[in-house]
Amino acid sequence: AGIDDSIFEGDWEWVELGSLEKNGDILLKNGFACGDNNTEGKGIPQLRPMNISEFGEINLDQIKYIVTEKNIGEYLIKTGDVIFNNTNSKELVGKTAFWKFVNLNFVVSNHMTIIRPLSKEINGQIIAAYLHLLWKKGYFLKSAHIHVNQASINLDTLRLIKIPLPPIEKQQEIVDFL
Repeated sequence: AGIDDSIFEGDWEWVELGSLEKNGDILLKNGFACGDNNTEGKGIPQLRPMNISEFGEINLDQIKYIVTEKNIGEYLIKTGDVIFNNTNSKELVGKTAFWKFVNLNFVVSNHMTIIRPLSKEINGQIIAAYLHLLWKKGYFLKSAHIHVNQASINLDTLRLIKIPLPPIEKQQEIVDFL
């Protein structure tokens, strides 16, 4: 909650998320829409924008479940994933959180994007913290596509975002500090 730019100061490489994706270091994957949902626990739980707090934390107090014929395997959230809120009100689009949970099967709605580190040289908590800091600073307000009553950050825009990428040891130091 009290994170600021100074935590990311250093003589490190800054790299676009799209370059990391192209190199196979991360996966970027949007969720999927499913109109029918319930709160009775029928089907699989689906993470939605309301499940990311303004403090960059996952909040599982309100869960919507979906029943779908879709093959959900590629949409299942894994421990270590970064969850980016790609569609919301213009003030809330861009909220980001780290998925620290183990053995919880959730999928993401089409208003969310999974950023999955595939390289051992990338700690997802760094990506989540930096993207959430950008949200707090109003970055996504300026770069969002504005629709009626909502705003969005598409994958092409997300791919252009540069993040600091210190060596993995320094990433762990930052994570420990946070």
